[in-house]
Amino acid sequence: MSHNRKPVTASLILSFSLFLLSLMFINLFSSHASCQSINAFSSSEKTSIVNAHNTARFDSTLSPPAANMQSMVWDDALATTAANYVNQCVFAHNANRGSNVGENIYMGYSQTIGTAAVNSWASEKQYYNYYSGCQNGQVCGHYTQIIWASSVKVGCARKTCSTITGYPNFNGATIVVCNYSPAGNYNGQKPYVAGTAAPSTNKPNNGTNTKTNEAVTSVVGHYQYVVMLLSAMFVLIVTGCTSSWY
Repeated sequence: MSHNRKPVTASLILSFSLFLLSLMFINLFSSHASCQSINAFSSSEKTSIVNAHNTARFDSTLSPPAANMQSMVWDDALATTAANYVNQCVFAHNANRGSNVGENIYMGYSQTIGTAAVNSWASEKQYYNYYSGCQNGQVCGHYTQIIWASSVKVGCARKTCSTITGYPNFNGATIVVCNYSPAGNYNGQKPYVAGTAAPSTNKPNNGTNTKTNEAVTSVVGHYQYVVMLLSAMFVLIVTGCTSSWY
């Protein structure tokens, strides 16, 4: 009696291997869910954060108007820098973020914490005068960083912390860190050049200028998918984003 057995092809083996790898990744990712959900902003949140910055930068009541204002865009590298720092649950500026990287920090409980942070920083506008500077006793540096014309990239991250170093009354709050490049707030310099308002081509267009660098998984081949899974698993393992950071 003969048996017509089909040979086990490399494609079948690869497909089964992908299935096993996917199961392993899902299990590993679930154990690190707190890292993903707490630190990363979604694509829509990134767009909202960028739009909030650009709303302040292109505010029609900006006085005097800015001649050199540019739209701000999202930068994943800056977001990674912010995530690595905010993970420590320390509400203070990161001294090791880089010499040409600006930073704004915020702490609160809002459900829309990203835009809440930007709106809070932008509210310092009421204390700032382009010619005379900040009112005595007030803080304006967060706002001037937002409207610093040459700061065209922003990347942010958040972390909800059970305890916050130095702030016992804010336990359970979420810290937001936004990094900017190039940095603003240079002593003796104005945030922008006063003059004719920037052309409309420089103004934000509903967030389409944001760069989210989302992976298009639908076009990733089998072998690329294996590499992607293995790389993601490696990152989750070595970053150790666990409850020990709280």
